[in-house]
Amino acid sequence: MTKKIVLTGVVQGVGMRFFVRSAARRTGVRGFVRNMPNGKVIAMCQGEREMIAQLINLIRSNSPGRLDDIVVLDVDTDIVYKHFSVKF
Repeated sequence: MTKKIVLTGVVQGVGMRFFVRSAARRTGVRGFVRNMPNGKVIAMCQGEREMIAQLINLIRSNSPGRLDDIVVLDVDTDIVYKHFSVKF
């Protein structure tokens, strides 16, 4: 399963991408995280439903900065991620 997670609030310049990468690696989720020009952070995530749910819970409860909203979208893709990385 692949999900796109969109984080809004004060999420850039606070270590959010590196926090998400660490949480994703702890939960076994694969994909990437990146800052967007509009001030949001997006994460493309692949894994079992429970793994992604655990990642979202970690982000909600422990993230740096100020998290105003998390939007989770289904993604239909043929891309298979092998690990989780930060994209610049």
